[in-house]
Amino acid sequence: MFQINFRVDEKISTFIDLKMKLEGKSRASISKEIFINGLNNQMMPYLANLYKKGKISIKNIANITGIHYTEVISIVADLIDDIEVDPKLIQYSEEISKKLLPQLKQAKEKGISFKGTINT
Repeated sequence: MFQINFRVDEKISTFIDLKMKLEGKSRASISKEIFINGLNNQMMPYLANLYKKGKISIKNIANITGIHYTEVISIVADLIDDIEVDPKLIQYSEEISKKLLPQLKQAKEKGISFKGTINT
């Protein structure tokens, strides 16, 4: 664990004092709470932007945040709405779907269950 020291202006100090008195907490705990809330609001959008630019991986984001990588993927996807996708990849996915879906339908008709394995 590391310690961070910084100064705040009088307005912020007054707010911290008020919150401290009303909640019966220490100045340090109130300050840490405010800092962590601000960090949580900024961390994932910042990391998602780095991911979009190719400067960080999902695995790195998971390590930094302590969030499982499958959840990181979902969060990043929600934060980035304009990820560039290669048109060839989309075309390939569509071709695979056309070939695979009829086979999946036949398997379902034969009573084979894919519950909990793949979305069809």
